[in-house]
Amino acid sequence: QPTPQPTPQPTLPPLDHKGKDPSGPLGLCEGDCDNNGDCKGGLNCFERDGYTSVPGCAGLGKEEADYCFDPSNPAMPNLVSRPGTWGSNAADPLGACEGDCDADSECKEGYVCFQRDDKAPVPGGSG
Repeated sequence: QPTPQPTPQPTLPPLDHKGKDPSGPLGLCEGDCDNNGDCKGGLNCFERDGYTSVPGCAGLGKEEADYCFDPSNPAMPNLVSRPGTWGSNAADPLGACEGDCDADSECKEGYVCFQRDDKAPVPGGSG
């Protein structure tokens, strides 16, 4: 009998920089957007610093460029505010999309603490 093939992992669309002020609404993982109105319906503009990862998209894109993303992507885990972490160190290391963290040392190995302002989207997290 043939060896069963592994189930292929879904591939994320690559970031696609269309220029500084592209015409028309931008699609998923396209940039450079300045606000949600620059993106096609249902997509939001992910404003980032440097090469911050864009949720649901692959690649680095252009430095400082902002890209359209799908905030309702079911593949992104929900943000979780773990009790007892606000303003203090977490007793146990925090996992993906868990908070509140103030330093990378509060996160599980391989994760970094994403510092955000107000309700800025967290790369890879939903909510």
